[in-house]
Amino acid sequence: MDGFSSGAPVWHMYPVIFLNAIADKRTIHITVDMLYKVFNSLKSLTKSSFLQEIADEINTHASEYKLDTILRVNHFFAQLREEMGSAASPVEGLNYSEEGLKANFSYFRTHPAEAKEYSYTKVNGKITKHANEIAIADRVYANRLGNGNVSSGDGSTYRGRGGIHLTGKVNYQGFSDYYKKNWSTDVDFINNPSMLEKGTYCVRSAVYFWLREKLYDLADQVDTGEVVDKITAKVNLYTTSYAKRREHFEKIKSTNVFADAF
Repeated sequence: MDGFSSGAPVWHMYPVIFLNAIADKRTIHITVDMLYKVFNSLKSLTKSSFLQEIADEINTHASEYKLDTILRVNHFFAQLREEMGSAASPVEGLNYSEEGLKANFSYFRTHPAEAKEYSYTKVNGKITKHANEIAIADRVYANRLGNGNVSSGDGSTYRGRGGIHLTGKVNYQGFSDYYKKNWSTDVDFINNPSMLEKGTYCVRSAVYFWLREKLYDLADQVDTGEVVDKITAKVNLYTTSYAKRREHFEKIKSTNVFADAF
């Protein structure tokens, strides 16, 4: 019996190519240009490789990271925008004025002389001396979150890093343990805290919190400021930035930043 006797063309596909095609788990395509719209004080080409790492990590693992709907992505980046700031910094910024230190940190309210010593100085509206961020972090985070005292240097070593800032030695250790279990590699963030400043690890540290706290379940509820507040409360209950995070979410949503990613 002759096969394909109708004379119709026969299409061939290599089985390996076919299997790779159906195994592709990518569900979204975030671009660097989209991230420039989120981190809006960056200029084109500034941190482009860092942003590309962020985009690649999410695009490749969107389903397993539960960042596979536009609502989830909008909520996720509303939080990252506030945590990392408009310049997409993976390290917590502590360049405060004297009054800013006292307003934000109880330590400096009870140590006003140190607030004056370590804060930035302004002359004619321009900063002439930057704040001593290491000294600030060592004091603010001393004897908390698994850190030692001021002289241990743990406060600055384990200051906030990552997409959703990990803060404190206990949380760096927690992420190290989670990382080994879930990414099947051993990365020691205790002895190498600056690794969290790389795009891939920056995303993974945020995903660690996103999955651990099941923030994707909250994100699925609805696209309102009330839900943003619920997520913010999980990220940083006592933050003063609830309104800012709602604004980030509304801007990302209303300008359709990630509309073409799906």
